[in-house]
Formats: sequence, structure tokens, C-alpha cells
Amino acid sequence: MIVSLSAVKANVNSLTQHTPVEHFQAEAKENTITLTWEISSTDSTEDVVINITNLEGTVVYETTAKGHAATLALDGKLEAGVYMAQISVGNVQKTKRVVVR
Repeated sequence: MIVSLSAVKANVNSLTQHTPVEHFQAEAKENTITLTWEISSTDSTEDVVINITNLEGTVVYETTAKGHAATLALDGKLEAGVYMAQISVGNVQKTKRVVVR
């Protein structure tokens, strides 16, 4: 019986998905929520979908933007409470918890 062993090298980096969302921040001051994001994608026309939901899962704000980086301020549109701010680019999503006082 002849047994042959071969060395195989795996590129571990190719197994992990590259995330185009480099930075996503959500802050609340009084009743203003400010969302800031940075996208590393080379396609600046790619849709950036922003959703804000309350803890019951109801969407209270939704918009679509384009571009690599932006800041969005929602002045006085939300009542006091806890919200989830989500940014989606392609099939990648990032979520942050925001408390409005």
C-alpha cells in the first residue's frame, strides 16, 4: 500500500467575509439621534439603508442614502425610549442601541 501526504495551505483571510461597513456610530442627545457611517466599498452608488426601530420591532424611521461616508441627524422625531439603529449595505448589517432621554 502506498500512502501519499500532501501539504495544503489555506488562506484563512479568504474564509472571512470582508465587511464594507468600516465605521457605524449612533448617538443621542436629548431627542436628536445622530448616525455616522463610513463604507469601504469601491462602489459609491451602493445603497445604504438606514432603519430605526423601537424595542417592539416597529420601524419608526427608514431612509436610503448613497456614498462612502455621511452623517444623518434626526432632530426631535423620536420620543424618549430605547431604539435600535441599523445600517445595511448589500448583505451586511450593523446595529447599534440608542437611548433617547
